[in-house]
Amino acid sequence: MISDRTNRRLRRIDILVLLGFLLLTVAATWPVTAEMSDAVFGYPGDTFDHIWMNWWYGYSSANGLDWRGCPLIDAPVGKDFSQLAVQPTWRWTGLALTKVGGEIFAFNFLTLASFFLSGAAMYFLVRHFGTGRMAAFIAGAAFMLCPYHVWHSCQHLTLAAIQWMPLFLLTLFRLRERPTPLRGVACGSAFALVMLENFWYGGFMVLVTLLFLVISLVWKWKEGERFTAREVLCGLAALIVGIGIILPWVLPIARRSIEGKEPLWPAMRVYSRSVEDAEALAASPLDYVRPASNHLLWGEAMPTPRFVHEKTVYAGCAIFVLALAGLIIGWRGNSRKTFAVVLLAVSCITAFMLSLAPFARLEHVIAPMFRGYARLGVLVAMSLCVLAGFGCDAITRRTIGGVVLLPVLALVLLDFAYFPPGHVTDVSSVPEVYTWLAGQDGDFIITEIPTSRFTNYDRFFQRIHGKRLLSNDRLDQAADLKAIYEIRNAAFGRSELKERALFKRYVRRLAGYGVKYVVVHTRDPFPRNPVLQSFVSKGSDLTFLWTPKQIDDWSPGLLKEVRRFEDAVVYEVIAPPMKILIAAPDGRTLIISGNEIRQAAGQIVIDILLWPGAESAVEAGIILESSVPLEGRGLSRKGKTYRMIIPLDEIETFAVVNVPASTSPVHVKITKFTVREKE
Repeated sequence: MISDRTNRRLRRIDILVLLGFLLLTVAATWPVTAEMSDAVFGYPGDTFDHIWMNWWYGYSSANGLDWRGCPLIDAPVGKDFSQLAVQPTWRWTGLALTKVGGEIFAFNFLTLASFFLSGAAMYFLVRHFGTGRMAAFIAGAAFMLCPYHVWHSCQHLTLAAIQWMPLFLLTLFRLRERPTPLRGVACGSAFALVMLENFWYGGFMVLVTLLFLVISLVWKWKEGERFTAREVLCGLAALIVGIGIILPWVLPIARRSIEGKEPLWPAMRVYSRSVEDAEALAASPLDYVRPASNHLLWGEAMPTPRFVHEKTVYAGCAIFVLALAGLIIGWRGNSRKTFAVVLLAVSCITAFMLSLAPFARLEHVIAPMFRGYARLGVLVAMSLCVLAGFGCDAITRRTIGGVVLLPVLALVLLDFAYFPPGHVTDVSSVPEVYTWLAGQDGDFIITEIPTSRFTNYDRFFQRIHGKRLLSNDRLDQAADLKAIYEIRNAAFGRSELKERALFKRYVRRLAGYGVKYVVVHTRDPFPRNPVLQSFVSKGSDLTFLWTPKQIDDWSPGLLKEVRRFEDAVVYEVIAPPMKILIAAPDGRTLIISGNEIRQAAGQIVIDILLWPGAESAVEAGIILESSVPLEGRGLSRKGKTYRMIIPLDEIETFAVVNVPASTSPVHVKITKFTVREKE
């Protein structure tokens, strides 16, 4: 029996270990810990989207608004978040922390917590198998600082939350070793925590659980045993608790994914991507052995992948060698550790194989369903870190003790070392133009030039001015901007006359959407971290479609200068508005906006593609609403596509509405929407 005094001493050692993880967190993210509201860990992009969402949760809560319907972006229609698969735990914690210290503080707190908690969770998982504290600390340090985690922390807040997967594995192993109802509930709750924090990681844990069950069956068969009634009941308890907690959030997503091969709602495309996209976000064997491009010593010699935050899955040479030692030695250990070694080895190999391209297919659906296959690299990293902990423990048992592992720890830290503070972006300064906008009275819409596909700076600074925003961040969905690129990339060179005509069309469209001000930036709205910027892009990702001089020359009759700042000019839109067709975003109406407007001969042309099984417009439940009578206009049919053409002169409003809730929903996809402005 261990005395109470010994127990207290061991607990104090564990506290010191946790303090070690805290110090590593501070060092890895410095100087964010000293500037929690003035800097962010990461670079502009999805990071700013996460911060904006935290702000929107707080803003909507403070103003009594439903967060699922946001009128401030994608104006004048607004953004419908009701179909967005938002991880519940992120929303809850983000809202609570935003109320405490603001949206930037909330983002940084959750990011830093993922470092500390992932190290601590891995430590206790490895310690569960009787390994020494130093060996478990090395495993935890490797997991929290692995390049996969660091790079996703720079861009994807929910993917940075890797800490709950080791916790789930710990509860799973404990349930196998001594099944009790309480441990079953703990296991199910841990799985739900993983799933509600990140749906992808929840899927990964489903994969691990299936492998766990298969290996358990083989283990029982090998030993001539069967599952006892107690084991089955406790396993069912874990299953019921886990499913019961996650069902309210997962069921709607599963239902929408099953209803169509390509989900109807754009927000769900995150779960359904093209083959090209899947291949671009898959890993290669070289990605696992090539050090990250941000390494402190040899990073400059490494190429930067196109999707650096997705494809950086370097496992670490030191960790791989230690894991191999843990695999060989652990295979001959006690039954409990041997089972864990087998499961981790099989999980590691399975995840490695699934993370690569090409992919298996079921019918024409890629399987398994993951957007970024390289994300399975976290399962590879987790398995290797646990096995490496076993390897480190074997070293201490054959030498003088844990002190010998200090050089091993130094080697692991060196293997994952990166540029400090190269992953921090200063956001303390606010361009004067946004302060000026905040002081303008009234509710109006603004848009910003230049466009940015990745930084999302317009949303980020909306937190300052609070005005409604029409964003041009998706060039592939903005017809006029796309046309400008086509002209510039044409074989016959650029045409200023065509560009000027397109500029006029663009400004008239802004007037049609009700835009009051156009903010034209003459340089980046905020300073970039030069070290980090060299990893993610060469130079600025801001696209200046027109120079400020061109805008000045072309603006008469279209734009009127209101205010000029050192780094931006504000114009008021005075152009005659283009006729724009918009349907109200009531959750049951498919929004028709200018996203896919093309040139046509003075008419609108809508092609409606019916899903398989819908034989007619009536069966599909298509309801066409217009300001003019539709009798006699009908829909012409060509295969599964129905077309309606109505002269533009007669149209004021037009909408395509889903069938009533009392009938079975049938998917309808607008494949084409064309309109020509009335001169």
